[in-house]
Amino acid sequence: MKKILLTLLSGALLALNANAQVDFGFELPWSGVILQPQGWASARLIAPNVVDTDNVVFHFGSKSARIVTSDVSAISGSTNGLLPPTSGIMLTGSTLFGPPYVRLGYPFSQREDSLGFFARYTPVGNDTAYAQVILYKRQTQRDTIAIGFTKITATSSFNLNYVVLNYNPNFPNTILPDSALIIFSSSMPVGAQLGSTLWVDDLKWGTVNTGITQLIKNDAIKVAPVPANEFINFDFGTAVATQVEILDINGKLIESFSVNSRNQSIRIAHLSNGLYFYAIRDKQNVLLSSGKLTINH
Repeated sequence: MKKILLTLLSGALLALNANAQVDFGFELPWSGVILQPQGWASARLIAPNVVDTDNVVFHFGSKSARIVTSDVSAISGSTNGLLPPTSGIMLTGSTLFGPPYVRLGYPFSQREDSLGFFARYTPVGNDTAYAQVILYKRQTQRDTIAIGFTKITATSSFNLNYVVLNYNPNFPNTILPDSALIIFSSSMPVGAQLGSTLWVDDLKWGTVNTGITQLIKNDAIKVAPVPANEFINFDFGTAVATQVEILDINGKLIESFSVNSRNQSIRIAHLSNGLYFYAIRDKQNVLLSSGKLTINH
């Protein structure tokens, strides 16, 4: 068993779990010797509280997955730096009693734009949780098709969060992934605090409701950085833009700015972390360009 744990989260190989059944609502019976949610793996054997079921605090059904930053120093030295001595991580996969001792990820063959989930977070000190999604495709090697990351800050109730996926431009739409790796962590790798607690529940692929009937890409307009922190920069190029709108995930208008130059920087530091949309219009209110905007402070 110790050998299994020493291999867990090593990051050396991603072996596809072909028989995986992943519980996205955490309602299925928790399985295995160490009672983990079906389709998920963690360091629960050496740190029993790192992942647990919570039938009191939940968003959907009758329970959620609770992840607690714990002391996992007994195995952290054998995980190639992926698992810090103080951490709380739950990820799709399973532990086995024979080679390979861990299978990370599960079968997935869709090009979704995001993963939505509900989370509640009680940090210790200034700790921050996060969620990460990676889509893979095995060809001559295992290639990364898409990747997404979002931070989770303190919340007293369950809030809807999104991990927006950014696709590798070297892989066209005709190439589908074959597996997905989903990671939830109750602390960032640096500065983790024992006891920080993250609840996650009710995961769904592609749950973004834009409120915009169609996203319009205009190659003349550049928007950066992605994700944004304090400012979002627009280069309108040859487009004659007069207005920029920032909308929430339901299409509700949050901010509106007049355009007065070809290059314009808009402050978004006051907006909460999450997924938004931008809409760029001309003086006739015609939509010139629209797209996703992720904010991570």
